[in-house]
Amino acid sequence: MAYKRWVAQENGWKDREDKTTPELKTEGMNWPSSILVSTIIVIISVVVRLMYL
Repeated sequence: MAYKRWVAQENGWKDREDKTTPELKTEGMNWPSSILVSTIIVIISVVVRLMYL
């Protein structure tokens, strides 16, 4: 599940990069928060996996 979610996120980043330049500028403002959220999701998934091992 977590891997599929990560792949979807990667595809989402590629889709954002393919957009036109004005949209990229507005999306660029959200970059720090997006990276933060994705890292939190990864950390939580790793912790959950370690708990269930």
